[in-house]
Parts: sequence; C-alpha cells; structure tokens
Amino acid sequence: QPGHTVAVIGMGVLGVTTATLAKAFAANPCCFTNQPTDIFTSKFQLANVYSKDGLCYKPMMDSINLDGFDIVINTSNHWDDHLLSMKLARKGGAIVNLGFPGRGCGAPNFNPLDSQYYYDKQLSIMHCGHVFEEDSSAIDIRFNLKRNIHYLVDLIERDLINPLHLFSLESTWSGLQEVYQTLSVRKPGIFTALLDWGK
Repeated sequence: QPGHTVAVIGMGVLGVTTATLAKAFAANPCCFTNQPTDIFTSKFQLANVYSKDGLCYKPMMDSINLDGFDIVINTSNHWDDHLLSMKLARKGGAIVNLGFPGRGCGAPNFNPLDSQYYYDKQLSIMHCGHVFEEDSSAIDIRFNLKRNIHYLVDLIERDLINPLHLFSLESTWSGLQEVYQTLSVRKPGIFTALLDWGK
C-alpha cells in the first residue's frame, strides 16, 4: 500500500526485479546483499542498498521512523537471511518468502519461529509465487497471469523498468550448459542470460 516500507533480502535476479518493481510502485526499498552495493546503486538506480555483513540495525530503524519494515521480502535460501528478515520486520509486519529458507542448508543454529520474533512481534510469514493462469473476469480474480504480464509490459513501455539491465550474458541455445555453469558461480553483477534460439 502507499507509504509501506519495504526491505528486500538477497539481490540476485529475484531480489533485483522485486526491488525494481517496488520502486516502480513508488516504494523506496531498502535492499540487503553480500554483493558490492555500487552495482545496484549505479546500474539499477536503487538508492538504499546495504551489506548484510555487520549491519547496525538501530540507525536504519530510526531512519524509517518505525520499529521495522512493514514488508520484508526474502529471496534467499540461507537461514541467516531468514533470521535477518525476522529482525527487520516491524511488529505486526509481514515476511514474504520468494526464496526457500533452509533449502540446501543444514539445521539452523536458531529457532526459525523464535517467539521473540514470531509471537512477540506478531509477524505474518507467508509464501509467494502462485498466480492464477486461466482467463477470468476481473470481478472474480483481479490479478491473473495475463493481466500481470500486460502490466509489466506497460511498465517497460513507459520506461519505468528496464529488463535489459538484467541480461549479463548472451548465448545461443547450444551454449546453455555453459550459461548455467557461469550463473551457478554467482559472480557479482552476473544476473541472467539472453538466449538466441534461432542460431
């Protein structure tokens, strides 16, 4: 909603696109990453990008004039980032998981539903990702896949988002294996690839 404060954890493709859309929706997202922050301030014009390492939370909370963020969007699988999301959310705030906390990780060294966050803060922790794909009237289902895509295309045509910033590599379909290998290294500044299926 207008005026909501938004934090985005993890600045891979999901995080960058989430922060870019939040900015297009007139939010001023605060982004948290292990990558060099200048990649995002220069290329994507995101003003508030912070390192997750050694973060001092108090000055940030004071700066947003709340006890935390209204919405924290976590795109990461790491348990440490799940803990960070619970620390960043305000009382009564929401955590939206675009990532899969714990996937590929061992058991966490903390309680992922610690009462000081989950109950004391009365947090809502929810999943995100399901979009209704069938045609439907707006009175029945306002946001379906087709209308969402139309909306994204409109944002691109009005230069409110630029998908070209996400393309770090270009390859033919025959180089797909090398593309996956390059992306799996997670080199800072490498986001996704544009595939030419005609060659």
